[in-house]
Amino acid sequence: MGAIRLLKFLAKAFVTTLGILYIAVMVPLVYQETRLYTDPKFEGFWDEVEAYHLKRDSRKTIRELSHRYGTVTVNTYIEESGGLAVLYIPNEDALFATSMGILLREKDKYGHRPSLLSWGFALVFLCGPIFVAARQIQRFLTRIVCLSGAAREARKDYFAASDDRRPIATSIAFGLALGLSIVNAWTKLTPELTQAGITFLDLTFVQLMLAYFGGLWIRIVSYVVDAAFLAVGVNPHLSLWDDIITLMAISPVLWGIYHNSMLTIASNVAIGITEGLFVKWSCAKSLHRKDSVANTRPTLRSS
Repeated sequence: MGAIRLLKFLAKAFVTTLGILYIAVMVPLVYQETRLYTDPKFEGFWDEVEAYHLKRDSRKTIRELSHRYGTVTVNTYIEESGGLAVLYIPNEDALFATSMGILLREKDKYGHRPSLLSWGFALVFLCGPIFVAARQIQRFLTRIVCLSGAAREARKDYFAASDDRRPIATSIAFGLALGLSIVNAWTKLTPELTQAGITFLDLTFVQLMLAYFGGLWIRIVSYVVDAAFLAVGVNPHLSLWDDIITLMAISPVLWGIYHNSMLTIASNVAIGITEGLFVKWSCAKSLHRKDSVANTRPTLRSS
């Protein structure tokens, strides 16, 4: 039993360390590459990337694209498929355009299966550790800022409720995100993509990737907001105010800066706050059950 507990501890420590390293790379990378969405010079860039991969007869040459957008940008996002920046930047056009290039390139070599496996690898090993690390960082920081007795009690209840309900909450978030990804893929599947060899399954998987990597930012913001609530002795699971504040903070960024569609933002929200909403609902149901029991006891005694 002790050996199993030690292995779990070492595994969590490894994943958390890996996630912290990813965060250290991700934050400055996204800050640097946000210029692709705020600088008028790059207006229409992702349309050009998509056209380069899908419209091979009418696309512009690498030289023409480099002249307009810069050699480094074109090499990174067209010839080298963007790397980590495409995954961590919460923009549907970036991930869609570059993933189409990757899928078509690997389709020519190996067929669909290696392409889907590579995206699955990215989802598990590049996104998962960040979710784990963000939660562990939140635990550490709240241990420091929760100084009063009320704050420490709120922190204890908050993490206990989250930990107990995590498997079910994660499954619900995944199912909701998958459903929205299927709808999103259906709206994007065109005859042009079908002719190029892109399937409905390909698009669904890409949209699911987008849901998780976009939802990652919502989850991080929600953890920060929840930590602020806990610091003043308020359990965020007892109200919806933390979710409202999170959405008010992150939605304008996803919509106004990164130009995502409402359907994509909805899938991001599914990953970002659905788990928390389920925990709130479960806690409210539990409190209601306790209140009902407490109210019926005097009646039983009097009878």
